Order: sequence, then structure tokens, then C-alpha cells
Amino acid sequence: MNTNAMKTILMREYEKPSTCTTHGALTLVQLIFALMHTLANPSLKHIPSFAFCTLRLAIALPFLYMFGRLEKPTQTKDISWKQRFWFVPMGTFLGIAYLLVFVCNERSGAIAVASVQPLMPVCTALLSFAFGLERMCFLKAFGCLLGFAGTVLAVRAHRIFDEVGPSVEDVLLLLLQTCSYSFYVVMVVKATKSGMKNYGMTFLFRSTLFAWTWIFFAGGLKQIFIDIDWENEVPAYAWGGVLFSGFGSAVIAHGINSWAITRVNGVLPTVYSGVQVAFTVLFGLTFLDESLEAIQFAGIAITVVGVYCVARSRAEEREEIISSATTETTTETTPTANAERQKDEQRNNHGQQRDDVEELVELVVTVPDAVPHRPSLDL
Repeated sequence: MNTNAMKTILMREYEKPSTCTTHGALTLVQLIFALMHTLANPSLKHIPSFAFCTLRLAIALPFLYMFGRLEKPTQTKDISWKQRFWFVPMGTFLGIAYLLVFVCNERSGAIAVASVQPLMPVCTALLSFAFGLERMCFLKAFGCLLGFAGTVLAVRAHRIFDEVGPSVEDVLLLLLQTCSYSFYVVMVVKATKSGMKNYGMTFLFRSTLFAWTWIFFAGGLKQIFIDIDWENEVPAYAWGGVLFSGFGSAVIAHGINSWAITRVNGVLPTVYSGVQVAFTVLFGLTFLDESLEAIQFAGIAITVVGVYCVARSRAEEREEIISSATTETTTETTPTANAERQKDEQRNNHGQQRDDVEELVELVVTVPDAVPHRPSLDL
């Protein structure tokens, strides 16, 4: 096969991937995320969580800045000085999510951290409903209930009072990590509703920069320059864990994921979060000497089913909004000036609702290390 033929095949797969290519790409993404949890676990024994997170974000920030620059030509308006203050709460919640991924990994293990990641779309759906960003139908409510029930079993929260069970602090930290990222997602959607379209990576870079700053001064500074003996205590594999978390996960995996979610049904990437958990369980049992009880496995399965219900409900809502907007647009009438104005307002409202749902679909694809991704990366 000559070079031109190979190039043609690759371009065709890039623009219109086959089913095999799509599923392969989504599986690879979840494999990278699972490897991040697995490689970070032994690294955290030598590089504590604050230092690990600080170094990891330092590696990722230049690439996030570049992705934000790629987004700039498509942005609809400049950020006002008042809107710049949004990065404070965004960076606070995002930083908590960034940090607790490694704190929880250090305290509870890689399997426990991966087990709660499928809960992110469920938390985001509940928060979006609370802030009036989306509806709460029966299927979505049922999915949320399943998601939380499954997570309780997956992290063994029902055994917090047993001697061999997890502590209350461990369970709360795991849930806080997931909920913190969901708060960030909802704030991004609220900001987008103000008319700031195509700012996903700009929000991410600036929020991450704020998060890196407070994480560095809250604990990273002390651990990096005082607590750690870099010459004698940090082996090469610990550095490898930092590099993989910063580049492999935040850049490569999210780049592939951003490409994939623009070319498949929005439900599919969310359901693939179960594959990430499966990989992490496999690696954790094989390489980290971790354990998994049967009830935890059942809890993970229940959570994935709940996530699917939420994702399916959200996809149906999006199809309904798009169908309604299309029907109104194609309806041929001869309205008066006032009727025409009213029709335009209704069309704008439907367009806004559609954009809100699509914004959530783009952001709320389960991301185990709490770095959201946007299709605009694929420019």
C-alpha cells in the first residue's frame, strides 16, 4: 500500500471513523485514565499529593494555554472585568477536584478513586436541575438514584462503622472530589448562558492557573522545597507517574476524547466510564495488591447503569429541543410584524436551550482526573 493510499484511509477514518475506530479510541482513552490512577498510586508514596498535583498541573498548563488560543478565533465576545472574577470559584472547585484525585488515591487506593468517577454525570444532572439548567424526568431521577446507590456500595460507605471498612473522612473526600468537578461544570454552563460561546478551554486554562496557584501555596511549596529529598527519596518511576499524569492524561487522552465525542452519540462516551473502572480494577488487583469485594463490583455495575439512564435522558431532551426548534423554523406562515418578532424570540429560546444541553453533553463526559474537554480542541 503506497503512502497516498494510507493517507487517504487515515483521513477518512479521522473525519468519518468506522465503528471499530470509534470504540477503539474510546477504549484507549479509558485505558490511559486507568493507567494514570495506577501509576500515580506508587508515585504518591514518594511525592505527596500536593507536590504531585502541583507538578502535574505545571506540565499540563502550557498545553491548556495552547488549546485556549486555538479557541480564540471562534469566541463571540471578550471577557469583561466582572466576568474575570468567575475564575475564582471555578478555580477553587476545579482545584479541589484536581487535588482530591491524588489525595484519595493516596488514602483509599486507585480502585476506589476510579469507582466514583462515573458519578460525575449524575452529580452534574442534579446540580443542573437545582440551578434550572435542565429538567428532571423520571428516567433521569431513577438514574441519579441508581448512581448514588451504586457509589455507596462501590466505596463501601455502608461499612464506615466497621473496623475493616473505610473511614467517614475517606468516603466524604471521594464524594467531594466528584461533586467539586460537577460544580465547576455547572458554573461553566452558567457562564456560557451569558453569551460567552466557545470559551471552554479558556475557562479551563484560567481556572487551572488559579487552582495551581492556591494548591502550590497551600501545600505544594512546602512539600516540593522542604519535605521531599529529591536526590534520595524519589525514584525514576515516581517521576514517570507525574509525567504520565500531566501529559498522557491531560493532553493525549483528552485530545482523543475530544475528537471522539464530536463523532459519536453523546451517550456512548459516558457509558464508557465503566471501561475505565474495569481497567483500573484489573491493574489494581494485578500490580497494586488492592482488593475488590463482590458488593463493590455490584455497586460499580449499578452506578454505570444509572449513568446510562441519565445520559439517555439527556440525549432524548436534546433531540426533543432540536426537533422542536427545527419544526418551528420550517413552519411556513405569513405572520404580522408582532407575530414574527414573537416567533424569533421563541426560536432564540429554543436555540439557547439546545446550546445549554449540548454544552453539558460536551463537558459531562466522565473525566477521572477532573480535566474537562471540548470539541474545540479538534480545530
